[in-house]
Amino acid sequence: MKTVMLNDEVYNALSKIKGKKSFSELLEALLLSSEDYKTKLLESVKGIITAEEARAAEKAVKRIREHAKVRDL
Repeated sequence: MKTVMLNDEVYNALSKIKGKKSFSELLEALLLSSEDYKTKLLESVKGIITAEEARAAEKAVKRIREHAKVRDL
């Protein structure tokens, strides 16, 4: 657990939109929807697999999707 200090303006703005969520839940939701955050996450895994491995995985997913059966719910 960490303490974070906010100026009154930011605190009041967050308070207005948080509803029944905790500040942690609100900030997590805002963070996860941030394009900058998503970009940083993707950059952190860059290079884990080769381009060839990525193409093979993409082909495998495509084959699975082509053979998947769709059910009406």
